[in-house]
Amino acid sequence: MKVSVVVCAYTLDRWDDLCAALDSVASQVGGPYETVLVCDYNDELLARATATFPDVRVIANGLSKGLSGARNTGVDATLGDIIAFLDDDASADTTWLVELCKPFDDPSVFAVGGWVEPRFMRAAPWYPASFSWVFGCSYRGLAPTGGTIRNPIGASMGIRRSVFVAVGGFTTGLGRIGKTLLGCEETELCIRYQREHPNERVVHQTSSVVHHRVGVERVSLRYLLRRCFSEGLSKAVVADLVGARDALASERRQVALVLPRAVLTAMAHAVRRPRAGASELAFVVSGTVAAVAGYLRGRVAVMVGKGANPTNQWQPIPIIQIDADADAVAPEVPGAERAWVESLRQGHIVSRTLAPVSHGVVSPIALANIRRMAATIKVSPSLDFDEWPSVTIVVPSICRDVEQVRATVASLVALDYPNYDVLVVDNRREPLSSSFPHLSDDPRVCVVREAIPGASAARNRGIVCATGDIIAFTDDDAAVSPQWLRALARRLVLQPNLAGVGGMVQPNELLHESQLWFEEYYGGFTPHFEPFEASLDTPGRDPLFPYAVGRFGAGCNMAVRREALVAIGGFRYDLGPGTPARAGEDLELWIALASAGYTIGYEPAALVRHTHRSTHDDFYEQIDGYGIGLSAMYVSVLLTHPRHLLEVIRRIPYGIRRLADARRGRRYRSPRNYPLETIKIETRGMVKGPLLYWRSRRLFRGLALPEGSLTGVRPRGRIVPRPPRS
Repeated sequence: MKVSVVVCAYTLDRWDDLCAALDSVASQVGGPYETVLVCDYNDELLARATATFPDVRVIANGLSKGLSGARNTGVDATLGDIIAFLDDDASADTTWLVELCKPFDDPSVFAVGGWVEPRFMRAAPWYPASFSWVFGCSYRGLAPTGGTIRNPIGASMGIRRSVFVAVGGFTTGLGRIGKTLLGCEETELCIRYQREHPNERVVHQTSSVVHHRVGVERVSLRYLLRRCFSEGLSKAVVADLVGARDALASERRQVALVLPRAVLTAMAHAVRRPRAGASELAFVVSGTVAAVAGYLRGRVAVMVGKGANPTNQWQPIPIIQIDADADAVAPEVPGAERAWVESLRQGHIVSRTLAPVSHGVVSPIALANIRRMAATIKVSPSLDFDEWPSVTIVVPSICRDVEQVRATVASLVALDYPNYDVLVVDNRREPLSSSFPHLSDDPRVCVVREAIPGASAARNRGIVCATGDIIAFTDDDAAVSPQWLRALARRLVLQPNLAGVGGMVQPNELLHESQLWFEEYYGGFTPHFEPFEASLDTPGRDPLFPYAVGRFGAGCNMAVRREALVAIGGFRYDLGPGTPARAGEDLELWIALASAGYTIGYEPAALVRHTHRSTHDDFYEQIDGYGIGLSAMYVSVLLTHPRHLLEVIRRIPYGIRRLADARRGRRYRSPRNYPLETIKIETRGMVKGPLLYWRSRRLFRGLALPEGSLTGVRPRGRIVPRPPRS
């Protein structure tokens, strides 16, 4: 079992302490496999350390500034099975490493915390032992040797490499940045790992001892209160990431059991030593109040969008692809801090991750985690047929950006499919100042006119004019992959019971911050990587079906059999872009198909890349529109048939349970990049949705349609059955 030691440093002010720390590592019984020193954005420190420590691998932090980024850089640079971390102002006993590694003989142990003893530079007889965590040291109330703890103390801990491969590195929104007193990054990592591996544990090893320097500047009531306040802030951020229940488990025990004992101890000391005892009691009370105040302040900060956010300025994020089945070679990404990594199997995207870039290459640990996730995904077979069904592709357009429309049409013309045509529907508002721009010389491309405003009206015009048995839809700001149409048509051929199928949508670029916000906030249009289908008769179906259909795909990537579209009346004219309702027409179509008894599906091999909004204002406008469209869509569904209201009410308990489960067990996510104002904007939009739908409904009421047009009116059809028992 190889053991690597990582020490992180950021300042020359601790040079003597750093030398002592590295000397103590070199003096370990048996010695480590390797020692890595990570210098956190300090070129002078890097140069001096490189010259002074020839037997230590000295590297610069290649990730985000701060302790978390430095530790992640160290993890990437090491080869050991166990990675031990030692603070730059701590020195280890000669048996520290041997004792730290003993519990790893138990395969259920994924991390070990050693005993961290404070080494005061100035006497502090008044400080309570239960508050030693203020100095980053072990404290009264921790489990004995061999006992299970929530997380180790960062000054002395060992973690299996497999932990980082499984869940990634330390969260970069946490950890100290220079002298900024934030922490708890090891707490969040351990909670995140145990969420996925509940049978594994962290062990406390008191025989593995390090001595943590507590400088004169720290032995003051002002520092201690500031540190308690900062700890509360950190816990608030961790609670936002992993939930308050797990984030505060140890703290609740500390408050319930240890603090009352500390108060009694301080009162007893006051009898023998009044001044020291009174100081100790004052600190126990004031320190607790400061920590609680910090936590409350942090919770408020999180609610207004000032939680754990990256501190670096925005840089464009390159989109790269790796073959999950090929040899693990870290892709080079020069000049970037992060990369959007899409993992491929048999040419299909099976996972995507926003990965850190260290020294111009994707983090090896992140890469290993990406490959691990990709290995579990099933890939749809790429079958061929002698005859493929005819397909008409409908693209509604108001021609906001001519070059973008041409790029979309160019990707459609380049499709690898034998039997299709393209209908671009001109939906510009009248009066028209010019003719629709020329898009392509390909004879399969045709432009038709629809004067009724709205993407739904344009799509309905396309359905009426279409000649194909299958109607595929995309947007004029999207680019389809060459195999897109084959993937959609293949699924419909292989499963004749499917009326429609949606596909995967990935970003076309991440050049602007708002584009990343969209991916993070919604998880993209379609965050699923395996095919599925559902109908009202599907055993064990989602209890919220057919009223939660976003996972089946968006209007920029869907294909539906022509007869099914005609049977349900096409798209609703009073929903979607170009109407007061703004959006929701694609989701309503899925609900209408499912409610009529059809089976709908999702095919991840059908890939479309969408160009998200490039400015903050456009992003906020889009979020507002989606909020309006969502509530407007549900109002339209409820008005279609009174039975829908009853079925929605019946599903409310399932919805509440779904939200509660998501809150309790929500998986780890990186600190958000999007502002929490996004939630408020979407909520305001949802509040406005019913009123705007009423306006839209009035606008399109009594609409005079040409003969043969689709009405957008839903047939009574099949009544939705009760939701299944779960």
